[in-house]
Amino acid sequence: DMDRLRLASEGLSKRYPLLVASIIADPCLRFSLNGAPAALSLVILKRESKDHWRSVLAQELGRHYGPGQGLAHLHVLRGSEGCDILLSVNHSLADGLSVNLLCRTLIGLYNDEKYSEAVDKGPMEPRFPRAFRGIRGWWRAFKFIFILSKLGPALQLGTPALTVNTLSAGFTFL
Repeated sequence: DMDRLRLASEGLSKRYPLLVASIIADPCLRFSLNGAPAALSLVILKRESKDHWRSVLAQELGRHYGPGQGLAHLHVLRGSEGCDILLSVNHSLADGLSVNLLCRTLIGLYNDEKYSEAVDKGPMEPRFPRAFRGIRGWWRAFKFIFILSKLGPALQLGTPALTVNTLSAGFTFL
């Protein structure tokens, strides 16, 4: 039901407003809701083949996130036996685990499940194990980051030139 899906996507936008934010060039303020769309971009297409989702995914990997477009996009590929739903989110906003949560929330909203607001548990550091709190914890975190930085380009896809100063323009695959 496309109307229910549209309402669910609007509900997801209200629950997580950064999904419709824009990346801006201010290094002190990475995202802005000024000029943001009211809801997620929802594109409904007719499924052309069993692997149509792959071409849509390839297109999303090269997406240029411009001002006023939002940082997440929802594609629905409709076919006779059902549909494929693809939710793409900019890498600066969410990782794979977060997108999984977003998809579960979208499905829950589609099924009219009610969500309560998350309870604020306060700062994260007091909940860390003792070995990762205070100066000792900071030292271990910096040591970990230093070890990661020594790994070099094995952690990087494409050139970093396109994403300098939070001006995301997607990845360039060499």
